[in-house]
Amino acid sequence: MRDFLTALIECSLSMSALVLGLLALTPWLSKRYAAKWLYYVWLVVVIGLIVPFRFHPAVALIPMNAASSSIQQTTGETIRITTDPAVQTGIVRQGLPAIPWYQVTGCFWIAGAIAFIVYHGWKHHRFVGMVRRWGEGVDDPQILNLLCKIEHDMSITGQAELYVCSCVSSPMMIGFLHPVILLPRVDFSAGELSCVLRHELVHFQRRDLWYKSLVLLATAIHWFNPVVYLMAQTIASQCEISCDAEVVNGTDVNGRQQHSQTIL
Repeated sequence: MRDFLTALIECSLSMSALVLGLLALTPWLSKRYAAKWLYYVWLVVVIGLIVPFRFHPAVALIPMNAASSSIQQTTGETIRITTDPAVQTGIVRQGLPAIPWYQVTGCFWIAGAIAFIVYHGWKHHRFVGMVRRWGEGVDDPQILNLLCKIEHDMSITGQAELYVCSCVSSPMMIGFLHPVILLPRVDFSAGELSCVLRHELVHFQRRDLWYKSLVLLATAIHWFNPVVYLMAQTIASQCEISCDAEVVNGTDVNGRQQHSQTIL
């Protein structure tokens, strides 16, 4: 546990420096690289946070015991010298044994990670329950035909389910394997609905929900680090920006203007 906590803290500090540096460079990088590439650069940081162990080449080949050492004399006798202050003074402490710091810290870290996962799991379960209770399936043939056409244009096999739900304020998608697109009770025009459906299907096509799950896992592991929460917010924003850029890729000025008006 001590080695794991040491590696975890080392990883959290080093990756925090990388996150802050990447945040500082984002305005400069966004002018030179596409939003999609900046979005996936963050994935490397997320994986680095999930895997806390690092390779250290400078490791002693012969481990030394700091508590005691022995000196071999020419006569063959072995004199053992101890560096433990309690043994040198002849004092043996009585009473309850002291709990190592890493055991207390490890229990605190585990409790925080479990609480984080349980809280977000409960929120997701509660939201899915609200969708099942208040959601209504869309059966309008024109809307379903538009959805099928967009899926065909994007080479997506299988039709996503479409629900109108009063508990959502903006379009979103749930479902890792079987996508479900949730629409608010808003009267979208045909052009606006096309932009909305393309946007949500891009999320499914890029497996953004799996990406967000990795971000959630990294945040759960480093729940004590405020920089990780800042990273999660930045990734969520970069995800939407890159998705919008993917939707309007190859369109003319009118298409970009219509998509921008739909977002607003």
